[in-house]
Amino acid sequence: MVPETVKKLIRPAYFYTLSKQSDIAHSSPEPSEQEGGVDNILLISIDALRPDYTPDLDLTWASAVAPSTWTFPSVTSYLTGRYPHQHGATAHTHSSDDSFAMPEQASPTETLPGVFERRGYDTLGLFAFPMPFMASRGWFQKHRVWADEPAETLVSKYKSWSHGREKTFAYIHLGDLHAPITPPKEYIEKQNVDTDLSNLEIIHEYTNSYDGSEKCRNYREQRLKLYQAALNYVEDTLQELLRNQDENTLVLIYGDHGEAHWEHYEKDQLFTDSRPNYGVGHGGTPFDMVSRVPVGVSYPELRPKGGRASLIDLPKTVTDHVFGSSPDEFSGCSWGKGSIPSERSVICEGVRYGPERKAVYRQNRKLIRSEADDVTLTAELTTTGEDFNSEFEYVELLNQLPDDWGRGESAKTGRIVEDQLEALGYR
Repeated sequence: MVPETVKKLIRPAYFYTLSKQSDIAHSSPEPSEQEGGVDNILLISIDALRPDYTPDLDLTWASAVAPSTWTFPSVTSYLTGRYPHQHGATAHTHSSDDSFAMPEQASPTETLPGVFERRGYDTLGLFAFPMPFMASRGWFQKHRVWADEPAETLVSKYKSWSHGREKTFAYIHLGDLHAPITPPKEYIEKQNVDTDLSNLEIIHEYTNSYDGSEKCRNYREQRLKLYQAALNYVEDTLQELLRNQDENTLVLIYGDHGEAHWEHYEKDQLFTDSRPNYGVGHGGTPFDMVSRVPVGVSYPELRPKGGRASLIDLPKTVTDHVFGSSPDEFSGCSWGKGSIPSERSVICEGVRYGPERKAVYRQNRKLIRSEADDVTLTAELTTTGEDFNSEFEYVELLNQLPDDWGRGESAKTGRIVEDQLEALGYR
């Protein structure tokens, strides 16, 4: 076994090498003569961004349903315009023992960065930690992945890369809100976080014993303060970046999924969770704080209107706006072309831990279903989340869920990648 001190020394070089290997493995698509009406496209994903914590940034904000409750399938979906059950190899996977589970990477015929590269744009993918990189490696001309890096590093890298380039498409995946949450000290102090509480940054407390007691509620309060401190740091980092973008840059900022903080810990115990983490974190049951995320756009006309929006809409929305059309492979709705149909149903698919759970949204109603546990929950959606006390006829909603409840094959990863992902809470 390699000592941790040695791993720490070689980790930066290892992840730099992974980045370069992905650059070399990248296969450029056939060029197209179709020109775009926007010179620069910047997509920023803030990992684990809750729907009730909209960033304080000068964008037009709405919300959308994430395709999945965790990073790998969600990233794949909003870069390909397809739901997780349509990815083939990236269908859900989980560990039934102590082994590490990593889905096989999808092999789509079309990706969002590929469309822009074909039309003469330089493309870049920046990843604060390995999981989103594993989902999309090789899809960009240039990649850079770190073990666990703060927002400032990624923003600085983007600025240096984009300087002097005429047409760019960049994807930045920030990990500052993902456990372990370690914002700069001054942000923690501003939020008056009780740092004496143990394991606050990684949620080791109350993952299986949260009972609503005063002690538990205090832990939750302090955890959310720490979460807010990290978001404030991200906001300050992105404010400066956004101020320097011209009107010919399309910016979209959103979460890849949300993050639960025990909102429905009792309901969650109806489902099997192999960790177990009931009502907390992500990767499990698609409660609203996990399955819905804020979406900010720099062009107000692209704000989703009408019915329910999904992050699978991003590829179609972006390409329709920039080029006037989108590839057939991109499903979903185009946010810039009228209102989303009010009767539209969108889904969020879990899970990484335990049997698969799926959610479907339509208007102000929602259904969560687990076939393996034979559990169905229905809820009315409110301004603060879900009301599971409501009852209604749900057969029509249930029929909107895909029949595929299987899981994909696990891919092999290097020991250093596995070690780092386990440090981030993955197993």
